[in-house]
Amino acid sequence: MIYMNPVKTVSLVYGYSARNAGDFAITLGAIDVLLSFGIKVKLFSRYSRSNLDYHQALETLNQRYGNHIEVFESPFTLDRTDSMIKTLKNYTEGLFTIMGIIRKRGFRRQLLDSDMIIFNGGNLFRCNSIIDFTRLLALMYPLQVAQKNGKKVIIFPQSASTLNKIGKLLLFPILRKAQVVMFREKLSYKNLEHFMPAGNFFQTIDLAFFINKQKAKSILSINCDKPNIAITLRFHTVGDITHLPDSEIAYCLDELGKVVDKLGVTHNVIVVVQTEKDYETSQAFAIKHGVKLIKSHNVLELIEVYRNVDLLLGMRLHSIILALSVGTPCLGLFYKQWGLKNPGMMSCFNMPYKFWEDRPTAEDIEQNVQTLIQNKQIHTNTILEIVKKEEHMLKSKISEIVQIPYGGVKFHT
Repeated sequence: MIYMNPVKTVSLVYGYSARNAGDFAITLGAIDVLLSFGIKVKLFSRYSRSNLDYHQALETLNQRYGNHIEVFESPFTLDRTDSMIKTLKNYTEGLFTIMGIIRKRGFRRQLLDSDMIIFNGGNLFRCNSIIDFTRLLALMYPLQVAQKNGKKVIIFPQSASTLNKIGKLLLFPILRKAQVVMFREKLSYKNLEHFMPAGNFFQTIDLAFFINKQKAKSILSINCDKPNIAITLRFHTVGDITHLPDSEIAYCLDELGKVVDKLGVTHNVIVVVQTEKDYETSQAFAIKHGVKLIKSHNVLELIEVYRNVDLLLGMRLHSIILALSVGTPCLGLFYKQWGLKNPGMMSCFNMPYKFWEDRPTAEDIEQNVQTLIQNKQIHTNTILEIVKKEEHMLKSKISEIVQIPYGGVKFHT
């Protein structure tokens, strides 16, 4: 097939913080997929230059990609650690930018100097409060600018959570005009299709599955004298805004502690921390139960950690995704408030999961663990087959839109 107008350059919005390995894995997956087509990537950070996250991510991206991508700052300055007065100033400036009172001409010029605009994947289709709406306004701003200027837009794989009426009024017109809206699991796909049957939806899996792993290697030591089981903990509400109630945290830690104490007799148990917000609780848990703790924000290091364990007990979705991407079976332990992304992803790979609201006991969890370990090779083969099939389907779809043959020019990171 001969393509008449192949895409040469895309603007990818937004790039996430390198301090959260899960979020950053989405960015790496998006970039690696696009570079596999030989497309030039202009990445727009979610952070302005005044934010440390911008510079930390830039350093990591430069180390991995060199001059194969360009990185630009966000048109907004939003930092949860700022003072109330500074936050109010930033939000006001952001609102004026969205309204067109403040013109970010440099941002608009760089954004539109591309053949196509791509909205990065994640869990961003949610709006259940004024804070959510403010955030969604800022997120959608580049897409509104792009569509008003006749640029094609692709939405990379998303999950959906609660969307109130005002959120739908903001989001749905943008989705209807997009070339394709991708979802990273079936539950979110079905949920939004029910409200908006636009005909441009496409179901796939999370972008982190498609990270180029050629240079993945670990400097973190893992004992192999016994089977290894990894655990990731999470005790924050959706979006990691606030902590869960103390009573909930206590119940989870108590039941998981019983599991770890029993499994620790025959297995090496490793607590893995891949985002700073989990460190304090995870460290205390590891010390209390006498198990190893590994802390890393390096996505490729974490991939190798999960490759070298026999099972992951995961509360962090992207710990599960990184583990599944290398064929490691997982048991998910979630809260329902975290949205459709968790059960949706586990169902895609036929992996078991439990909701803490249902009060699973240590015995329930251990039974699932034993079953998964006993059938590890069968699960591994199935998982890797699914990932391979999904990668082919995703890249074939992208090939149609960007008009570049799938399997053409590739960049090896």
